[in-house]
Amino acid sequence: MKKSVKYSLGRLVLLMGGLLVVPLFIDVNDYKPQIAKAVEDATGRALQIGEIEASLFPWVGVRLESVKLANRAGFSDRDFLKVESLDIQLVLLPLLSKQIEIKRFRLDAPELFLERNSDGEGNWEDLIASTPPSSAEISAEKGRVDAKPVKKTEQASPALAAFKAESLQLNSGRFIWADSVTGGHLELSSLQVDINDVQAERPIELKASAQLSGEAITLAARIGPLGDISKLDVNRLPLQAELKSKSLGLRSFRSWLPEFPQFLGAAEDATLRLDLKLEQRPDGMRLSTGELSLMAKNSVD
Repeated sequence: MKKSVKYSLGRLVLLMGGLLVVPLFIDVNDYKPQIAKAVEDATGRALQIGEIEASLFPWVGVRLESVKLANRAGFSDRDFLKVESLDIQLVLLPLLSKQIEIKRFRLDAPELFLERNSDGEGNWEDLIASTPPSSAEISAEKGRVDAKPVKKTEQASPALAAFKAESLQLNSGRFIWADSVTGGHLELSSLQVDINDVQAERPIELKASAQLSGEAITLAARIGPLGDISKLDVNRLPLQAELKSKSLGLRSFRSWLPEFPQFLGAAEDATLRLDLKLEQRPDGMRLSTGELSLMAKNSVD
């Protein structure tokens, strides 16, 4: 028994020693060209990565800096996605048992640029995989139709089922939508998202804030408990959320808004004040309440 314990401890010490030493001899930045080529071969878009840092102990982690993914060919000459830094740390010991436990996930200054051109095509569409043909369609192409359809059973992986996270954070995010068809332009900036202590056994607290076309908007939510991930039904997931904004200008939404009645004035000059609450119960029932005020030439509550 004592020999077995000593042997196990010895292996653990050697493993940890190796995890500490390996990053000293391997520079992950040497693999940036291969990573960029793999992404470009898969997407047709150029990928740039400033620096990569990796660690294996005490956390299995990776940090990427100055990441840029090019826009789709034929669209605006600006990056589709930019990230100032991405820092992920996984707890080592749970990984040995095929469980994912995040120590920290931090995404700094991500910027996503979505646009639709005058032909109605989106710059994201080439990244969305097409739906694979069904077994019946494949058989029909071969001149025959199988009598027995293939059944596919989807189950959550054990790693996902055991998912935990100590801290998930997004800082200074920015989302831009430009529509050449309608002329619409929408910008969500200063996006901050904080989620702490993510576990399936108890509710998850989420706090988010942003500037929507220059106006502050906040979201506070309590989600779960999630329970068994493999049996998760989002339509019955317990949820409590509150959305607030003291003054949300409608100018950025003018291309999607119908023309206001004359007594309200121009839609682009109006603002909304909202304080909305939503609750979803485990039986699927949804309740909503709150206040919504339209401040235009004449105000409406």
